[in-house]
Amino acid sequence: MTGSPRPAAPRPGTGSRVLVLLVLAGLLAAAIALNQQTPEVASTRVDTGALAGAVVPPADALSTAWYCPAGTAGGGGVADEWIDIANLSPSRIRASITVYPGGEDEPGTRDVELDGYQRVSVRVAQVLETPNPGVVVEVFGGPAIVEHELRGATDLAMGPCAHEPSRRWYFAAGDTAKGAVQQLELLNPFGDDAVVDITFVTDGGVQEPTDLQGFVVGRHSKVVVPVQDLVPRQARVATQIVARTGRIVAEQTRTFDGTDGRVGLAVSLGSSDTRREWTVPFGDAGTGTTSTLAIANFGVVPAQVEVSVLLPSEGVLAPETVDVPSRSIVHVDPGARVPAGSGYGAIVRALGSTPVVAAGFLANASGTDQPGAAEGVGAPETAQKWAFAGSPLRTSSRITVVSRSTRPVTVELRAYVDGDPNSPHSAPAAVVQPGKQVQFDLDALGITPDQVLVVGADGPIVAGREVFVGGVSLATGIPWPD
Repeated sequence: MTGSPRPAAPRPGTGSRVLVLLVLAGLLAAAIALNQQTPEVASTRVDTGALAGAVVPPADALSTAWYCPAGTAGGGGVADEWIDIANLSPSRIRASITVYPGGEDEPGTRDVELDGYQRVSVRVAQVLETPNPGVVVEVFGGPAIVEHELRGATDLAMGPCAHEPSRRWYFAAGDTAKGAVQQLELLNPFGDDAVVDITFVTDGGVQEPTDLQGFVVGRHSKVVVPVQDLVPRQARVATQIVARTGRIVAEQTRTFDGTDGRVGLAVSLGSSDTRREWTVPFGDAGTGTTSTLAIANFGVVPAQVEVSVLLPSEGVLAPETVDVPSRSIVHVDPGARVPAGSGYGAIVRALGSTPVVAAGFLANASGTDQPGAAEGVGAPETAQKWAFAGSPLRTSSRITVVSRSTRPVTVELRAYVDGDPNSPHSAPAAVVQPGKQVQFDLDALGITPDQVLVVGADGPIVAGREVFVGGVSLATGIPWPD
């Protein structure tokens, strides 16, 4: 995004509960108030470590709600949003997509039905054209996942929406260097205001803008916070959001205009927790590619972490020990030690009791074949199954699987045929040694973007998706607990 969105007209009759527009350093951070007809759907809480608020709901869930804060829907927006719904059951299910424009305008709704293991992709602007949509997807009748795509002029980003709002959100990666725009997109889908405190950990120290302490995210509303205007010209920015009251969903978008060689669009759902161990399943050491790990310590006690790099080949790299001072952020460049052209994964493990947050960031320079930028939070937990709502159209994608087992594990990628649960297209099973990874090239395997993907193993793994055509995109999969 290249600027603050236009403020929406306040809803009549809401009085002081309308989200107040803040003027920060002469800039307007716009809020859009969502119509009060927002369904009061309750998320199905599943405790699997709360991987960024996204997890496959149980099979007996009668309904689940998914929340997608980031994106635009027409009106000159630069991150055109598409909603991708994937049915993970053999039964027919129904979903309702509601797009809220704010102000006095009525929301738009579209109901869709999905056959067994079908994926449906809907452009938000075709439901309702509005500059700053707030999107709620309610699914009825079985387990399903929801992701969304943001499509810019030269890049794209795809990642999971959240089905569990949280009182806390963390982002480890970020920067507001020249040419970079970093924005927080906060969605409150509930009927009461949420009050949050937002803190930035930067190269210049901890920054707590006064206007973002006790900051109100109004009921049924979405607000965009322009980080680049609040903490300008910082090479490293990590973000902590803590709610005093209420719960929200937080995503981060980042755009780059090429000033420093980086171009493109990135989106990431935040992490709803800090942890002592993270698995980042994606990384690339290609020519012209910058691939880094951002490790943020939001606590008052220094942390020492061990970074282990996982290769798909037989090679092994010695772990690297990194000091992360209290309330600070460090960047690690595993690509400097990885064979040229190789992909890799990483494990970030705190050696003491201080938890951290870890995320991967990848940028292909503007002169490379596929220029773009991508960001993806690591996984704080493992699972034996992971799900993806396919991959973006007209792209070359791969699924990377990291073994977290102490013994060899057998990994299988299944790509389901629309409406035919009995005959999924499966990649040949791969045996992955401890501390190693395997990559499945979807194009080479003949898997099309609209197929629902499920990765399964007979041991603990973490799976991620990497996209490399028409830009770049990174996302950790959605864990599917037993």
